[in-house]
Amino acid sequence: QMGWGCGYGPKDYFDYQTGETLFPLANMSESDRRWISGSTRGGGPIEGGTVVEEPD
Repeated sequence: QMGWGCGYGPKDYFDYQTGETLFPLANMSESDRRWISGSTRGGGPIEGGTVVEEPD
């Protein structure tokens, strides 16, 4: 089991085998939407297929 994956994203959708979090955009909270669209490093419109990488 990976020792990371506790950063951005709903934990219910995190897959410890692949290290990925895949979740429906409709399940994003308003806080999530503001965070991802307003990020100073790559923030922008939220659309299907968006990839968020965490450099932990």
